[in-house]
Amino acid sequence: MERDKKREFATYYKLHLDRQLKSRAKREAVARHGIYVFIGGYSANYPYLKVLKSSYVATWKTVARELTSRLADSFGNAEDCFNLLLPRIERETYSRLASQAVNLSELDQQFTKQHGRSMTAREKELYANALNQQQESNPAVCAQKVRKIWLNSVVNKVRKAQGANRDNLQKAWADVVGSEAAMETILERIDSLKGIAYCSSTSSVRRFELQRKGNLPALLGKQLKLNIRKIVFR
Repeated sequence: MERDKKREFATYYKLHLDRQLKSRAKREAVARHGIYVFIGGYSANYPYLKVLKSSYVATWKTVARELTSRLADSFGNAEDCFNLLLPRIERETYSRLASQAVNLSELDQQFTKQHGRSMTAREKELYANALNQQQESNPAVCAQKVRKIWLNSVVNKVRKAQGANRDNLQKAWADVVGSEAAMETILERIDSLKGIAYCSSTSSVRRFELQRKGNLPALLGKQLKLNIRKIVFR
């Protein structure tokens, strides 16, 4: 078990994945910032879901208003009605936000491809308000949607860690350093999460020449549409 746990932490570290979904302390730390909040977690059908706090509050109020107005006449006491409906309000809020989160996740992927970055929290909030969400109340379907978000997130991290296609890398490298220098050097891979490009060289003179070009990481990053801070020769 100890070995499995070490492998798990090593994988999280290698892919730059956080453990917010698994750590109560990390979930609470995120909530304290006031931008995002975690909902769910009370059963397997409601896995933890990270959503904008503004979206959660707005959706929760809408659901509470709808349910209480529908059933208030059945209760003599408004407080009793609210307390009885509270778990149902949470579940319905979760269901609606799960559908919204899937759509936002897919939209964020398209946004990243087009703009080279993920959407900011404010952009997500604006898009969330504009989206016409279909409400899904089936817990199993909601859980499947949330797990799809998790999977997409991990896949994207893996893709970033792997970097771009080797042929495309070498072509971009040649465009930046010139064909002569590219014949003596190889851009092996990009760690886009750390912003590091790894190169090898058959010529120590050529390597020294390229290392002296302080703007080379920025030029390469512009060519690949990535944030590259450093080029390491080995």
